[in-house]
Amino acid sequence: MKNKACGVCGYTLSKFYETGMLGCPACYAAFKAEITASLKNIQGGNTRHRGRVPCVTDKEILARYKELLSEMRAAEKGGRLSEAAELSVAVSELKTELKNRGIIL
Repeated sequence: MKNKACGVCGYTLSKFYETGMLGCPACYAAFKAEITASLKNIQGGNTRHRGRVPCVTDKEILARYKELLSEMRAAEKGGRLSEAAELSVAVSELKTELKNRGIIL
């Protein structure tokens, strides 16, 4: 199984075992079964690739969700329907992210 390679970048499982690094975001899915335990140790329990950008906390996302939800409701009450529609899209995206993180709304 060490010769298993990522279909996107060609990085191999044996290379991961040598370096502790992966070649691209697709490697996480390609080697999921083999590297889950190692990733939990390396990344402090996180096994999902989030890129190089610092992670936004659950608390920050929840606060932004509540803020946008409030703005959306105010826009609806004020008859600003196009603004409410735009805010609705943003609220929906944040709600999906919160669900993905296991936060129940």
